[in-house]
Amino acid sequence: MPGSVTISPPSKPGEPVPVHILTPAVVPVAGTRPKLIEEFFGHIKSGDSAVSIARLRSPEDWLEPGQQPKVDKYTIVLSGTLHVETREGHVVVRAGEAIVARKRHLGPLQYAGTGRR
Repeated sequence: MPGSVTISPPSKPGEPVPVHILTPAVVPVAGTRPKLIEEFFGHIKSGDSAVSIARLRSPEDWLEPGQQPKVDKYTIVLSGTLHVETREGHVVVRAGEAIVARKRHLGPLQYAGTGRR
């Protein structure tokens, strides 16, 4: 992985070892206003097809197109408010709260925000 360091060599061939992520990968985004997504773990950075862990920096009042999660997406709101539209209804996630969207969710999910994240 570019921008990462294996902490120690495996004691046995093929054995998993801890990996220190030095820099995230910048992910291209769609939506109404420019935002920055920096992926630490996921398809682009680590080739992981099961999870996405990234930092999102966005302007106030952004909206992105509806999506069907391809991986489990864990979101922690550091500041501001995140609005998530699902088939089941509207969820408001505030600073200090979190939400997970599972890849098997029948979606679509639409994310929008107010305030800086």
